[in-house]
Amino acid sequence: MVRRVCQIALLIALALVSVVGCSNNEVAQNTLAEEKVENKIVVEVSSDQGKTKIAEKTIQFKGDQTLYELMKTNFKVEDDNGFITSIEDVKQNPAEKKYWLYEVNGAPAVTGAKDLKVKDGDVIKWDLHAS
Repeated sequence: MVRRVCQIALLIALALVSVVGCSNNEVAQNTLAEEKVENKIVVEVSSDQGKTKIAEKTIQFKGDQTLYELMKTNFKVEDDNGFITSIEDVKQNPAEKKYWLYEVNGAPAVTGAKDLKVKDGDVIKWDLHAS
């Protein structure tokens, strides 16, 4: 009787170890797969309503990134308290009321670059023009 109880307890313990081992491995594999996924966006930089092309890059990134972070790491950018004031040495000119403005997938931006979480496939167009 005692031997039978020990055998059952051993089988239950082995089953629990198997379940825990498999679930941790699955979580680790899912996390690793998510880290390997690379997203892409296209960033176009121009002035005067697109008349003068300044730069264009396809940027690959992983995880959650803001437009501001990607601009800082992929372009020569200057900012003033988080507002982009210069891209690739082309500065905005408040005296002429020319500022850097951007659109996402053809729609004017409704948030600052620091707050915009980019998504795979986004097309960002920056343009320096009078507002």
